[in-house]
Amino acid sequence: MKTACNNALKNDYHIHTYLSACCSDRNGMRPDKIINRTEKLGYECIGFSDHYWLDGFNSVLKLKKDLGELKKDTATKVLLGCEADLISENRTTITRKEITDLKLDFVILATNHFHLDVVEKPGSGSPRAAAEHWLKFLRAGILSGLADIIPHPILNLYNALGNMDAVMDTVKDEEIFEVLELAAAKHVAMDINPRLFTNPLWSADIQIRFYGLCKKAGVKIAPASDAHALDEIGDTLKLAPWIARIGLDDSDFINAAWLEVRKRKKYE
Repeated sequence: MKTACNNALKNDYHIHTYLSACCSDRNGMRPDKIINRTEKLGYECIGFSDHYWLDGFNSVLKLKKDLGELKKDTATKVLLGCEADLISENRTTITRKEITDLKLDFVILATNHFHLDVVEKPGSGSPRAAAEHWLKFLRAGILSGLADIIPHPILNLYNALGNMDAVMDTVKDEEIFEVLELAAAKHVAMDINPRLFTNPLWSADIQIRFYGLCKKAGVKIAPASDAHALDEIGDTLKLAPWIARIGLDDSDFINAAWLEVRKRKKYE
């Protein structure tokens, strides 16, 4: 079976810095230290994507300033993005004007931070209600016109939706595939990080199932560490065995050129 080589995994489009409130390593997660580490690991491209909340605009400006003070001849290509949130079907924490004003290289739009108080919850506590809510938010994120990448598509922090395996048991492949066909048509990628497969709150099987359907639908995959600490930089390389199991290959992954095409169209 053909699988992604390490070059595909030497890209990381989901890295948090000291500017994200949830960063667990504020000293280590400075742009210069992150870039030094990715250069040593031979990474081709990385994307900074701090959380975009109330002071998101100013946080991105601060990160831009930090990056502007670094040496220009980095071996690793560096892109500037953010991780915004879908709060309800028609509300996000970032606006199109803010994206344009900041000239972001890409936007990650989280559709499943259901543990946050401000994010709309399912109408009832049943697994099927949770599943329908998850699908509704995933579809809304894809159709928002703001997202280049949907991060950690199946995520259930603090069991906010209840038992996620039970939730996913109520969802047919056809229901997921229909939403993923929209993602393929809209050229919205899904990110993948290794901790999705090792979190004890759900089984790896639901992740393998989802990404297998991504491949079938032609949805591109964005390698991600979702790093909040310096020792997590390089975690995309840990995806290799999972990618082999899913059956993904190099053609399934995005790269800097793919994001550049998205950016040009966005700012036309």
